Amino acid sequence: MKNIIADLINQNNIVFNFLETSGRDYDNADKLIPAYIDLLTKTHFNAALGLDFANLLQLSNDKTIFEQYDLKDISSLFDSLIKLQDFNLDTYVDAANFQWAVMDDADKAERIAKDGIERAQQKIAELRQLLDSIKQKADGDGA
Repeated sequence: MKNIIADLINQNNIVFNFLETSGRDYDNADKLIPAYIDLLTKTHFNAALGLDFANLLQLSNDKTIFEQYDLKDISSLFDSLIKLQDFNLDTYVDAANFQWAVMDDADKAERIAKDGIERAQQKIAELRQLLDSIKQKADGDGA
């Protein structure tokens, strides 16, 4: 089990380092997309790469790249990312923007934005409850 945990941490570090060094260089989308494909394959399609990859695909000007997919494919990718990471607020923001600005689907964009706000409010409530518990414990210990 220790090896599995260590391997997962190692993969997360590889993905993190990639994203922090060059993975979000949207100005060079066409050069970066092949690096994403390589890393996605090596990391067995790590979901942490999905959001930036979806955003990069929208920016591609390279015909050999953008002719390989449709905008509907990007929409489906966003849908799968929301399903998998339903509390990642960045996914909701980017997916709603995509649906509104690119797909011209205001209804779907609104649904996504409302779902994202609902998820955010749930997490805020959980954090407030946790902070209240911490404060109560601290106040109880200090009394």
